[in-house]
Amino acid sequence: MKKLLVVLFVSLILAGCSDEKKAQRLIKQYLKENLNDPSSYKPVSFGELDRHLPSFSRMKHKYRAKNAMGAIILEENTFCFNNELTKIVTIE
Repeated sequence: MKKLLVVLFVSLILAGCSDEKKAQRLIKQYLKENLNDPSSYKPVSFGELDRHLPSFSRMKHKYRAKNAMGAIILEENTFCFNNELTKIVTIE
């Protein structure tokens, strides 16, 4: 019985982590496709995945990348996802 509880607990923890990783992968893929110079992208931090909203989830992300003038800038955006975490709906 103890082993079953431990396995269940670990599974729940990993399930929560996988949604965070899924959101991070979507953000990185989006930036790779949309930055002026994708090779200059350097992640700084990811916020927590906010899933308490009725119609979408969101996550903040801070990163450095080159702008159109070639200068490296620090950006922070909030990425909003559909609840299935299959696509980015908006960026704030």
